[in-house]
Amino acid sequence: MIKKVILYVIAFIVVGELMIRFDKSFLIMGDKRVVKIPTNIELTPEYELIQNNSFNPLQNDFKIMVIGDSYIFGGGIEFKDNFSQNLKRMINSQKGNFENCWVLDVSKPSSNTLDNNITYFEFVNRFKPDVVIIGYNLNDIEGNLQKVNNEVSVSDFIKEQKTSTAEEKRLISKIYDIIYTSELIHFVLHETHKQLKAVGIIVPGSEFDLMLKSYWQNGDNWQQSKILLKEIIDHSKENNIQLIVYQFPEMDLIEHQKLFTKSSASIKSFFDGFPSVYFINGNDQFKNEKSKDYVLSKYDGHPNEKAHKKIAERVFDLIKETNKAYKPGDK
Repeated sequence: MIKKVILYVIAFIVVGELMIRFDKSFLIMGDKRVVKIPTNIELTPEYELIQNNSFNPLQNDFKIMVIGDSYIFGGGIEFKDNFSQNLKRMINSQKGNFENCWVLDVSKPSSNTLDNNITYFEFVNRFKPDVVIIGYNLNDIEGNLQKVNNEVSVSDFIKEQKTSTAEEKRLISKIYDIIYTSELIHFVLHETHKQLKAVGIIVPGSEFDLMLKSYWQNGDNWQQSKILLKEIIDHSKENNIQLIVYQFPEMDLIEHQKLFTKSSASIKSFFDGFPSVYFINGNDQFKNEKSKDYVLSKYDGHPNEKAHKKIAERVFDLIKETNKAYKPGDK
């Protein structure tokens, strides 16, 4: 009987491992996933003009640059419905004291603080924006944050990859490696963490838990992020550029904002130290809302079209309140 149970367990693990690896390669269960519509910055006329060195705006034109990761980029939705295009339509529908409005969207998926820093300095002198909007995410402190070459471009940026050592490993280390590389175990752990997060439980020691603690414990990544962010803040202030930072909430966890009290306080405290920065905490904007109304699906926590429009409205209201393009003598 015991032998049968052991064989069943082994068979379950082997079959499960093979199924997940097979599905990962061939997307057999593709209908269960969110199909993401690619958004390319080349689609915008602003980017094409910059790329061709033919951007010659009028002196009275209003120029906005948008930076960030997949949350503000619009992962999973059509480009016309993302934050930047909503904002552009709103500005054009209620023109201020300017001739034309240009919105350069150079956000891209998987960007962290270093990517945003590089993007800012790659485009700011060529586009000369009046306003820069950074979509800030909690996971912006993850990944490589060390500048190696100030001249590196966004397209050439490659995140550092760890290589394994060739040293002889003990049996326990080999067992650990097998577990660590198991797609089945990775899938089970990932799904378990996701389900627990959905009810407001963060597993102690998990990647998400460590990321949150890095903020209020002033971890190395948060310290390095602040250095990179300060470079942008100082440059924007020196060049009279209005800098708006919008901190995205965890869209699939907006009912559980208490989880982010300490991390959000740390982020707000940093930006509040710079009077030239206009900081918007998205957790406040979506307070008392329901996640299901603003995420792509229960499988994907990225903001949907409704969320992008709501965020654009908040930023547009701030621009109207604070930017000289709307003060005084609005049209």
